[in-house]
Amino acid sequence: METTAYKTMSEVSATLPGRPHVSAVWRWCRKGIKSRNGERVRLEHTRIGGKIYVKESDLDTFLQTLTDADLRYFNTPKHQPGPSLRTRTTAQRQKAIAQANARLAKAGI
Repeated sequence: METTAYKTMSEVSATLPGRPHVSAVWRWCRKGIKSRNGERVRLEHTRIGGKIYVKESDLDTFLQTLTDADLRYFNTPKHQPGPSLRTRTTAQRQKAIAQANARLAKAGI
């Protein structure tokens, strides 16, 4: 018979980067986390007696599913990086300066 490695919620929180609070792990089990694309991803858990346990494989699945959902969101065309700055030509810049100076002159400044 194969034994499955179960972890308590405090053990799960201690092993994750950033050490999320135990109550955060509990929320992941009960409510899940909403990914960037709106999917709700829940951490599978098992209740044994009065305690909640998480299998290591379920934790890995939870983290991978959340990552995959986020990647689907960020790989959509509207989230692809584009040109960071719009540059103006020298003529466009000089025209904008002339228009600003004309507005200032009209305002009497």
